[in-house]
Amino acid sequence: IVKRSPWKLSPLFSPHSIAVIGASPKGGAGSIVIRNLQRLGFAGTIHPVNPKYADVLGYPCHPSLETIPGPVDCAVLLGDKAILPILKTAHARGVKGVWAFASGFAETGEQGAAMQREIRDFCRETGLLFCGPNCVGYANITDGVGMYSAPLPRAFRKGSIGVIASATRPGKPGFPGSFPRETKPPSGWPITWITLWMTPKPPSSPCSWKPSAIPKA
Repeated sequence: IVKRSPWKLSPLFSPHSIAVIGASPKGGAGSIVIRNLQRLGFAGTIHPVNPKYADVLGYPCHPSLETIPGPVDCAVLLGDKAILPILKTAHARGVKGVWAFASGFAETGEQGAAMQREIRDFCRETGLLFCGPNCVGYANITDGVGMYSAPLPRAFRKGSIGVIASATRPGKPGFPGSFPRETKPPSGWPITWITLWMTPKPPSSPCSWKPSAIPKA
């Protein structure tokens, strides 16, 4: 039996306004996130945040979260170790959901685990929705929205297949490249969701699903 979540997750998965903290016109994960949103046809508002720039990829760039006019549903943090201070700023600003692609937490030892516990405790106390760290992100092909830090293939089209997977090659997240060669889905599959998580080591066995188990379009 699938139970409905008590949390309203739309700020994470269906935001109308997104702040990309650390976005840069020089490339990197921030520009990839923005270009993916453009490719997905995101109909909401994109707010790059970086005090170094006046605009990023054609969008006005804001020096901080506090200077963004209007509401912000979701924020994306790009590899920033100072996650907790930014989470506090986001919560005070009224942001409801935050994604963080940063690494260097529980997987690195006790110091990183302690930082991760602080993040967990703050989110539990405040109700701030948080996905991360060590998260590659997600893409909602059907609704045209996603926080995804690797370039999305152009071949995917709207459909009824959802994929949740682990990106088992640290430093090289992507889809379908993160799957074993024998289980890569062919281009052009009707995909609805893509969600990838980074893991420090590959799993001991290959993916359990097989292409033959996926219904044809």
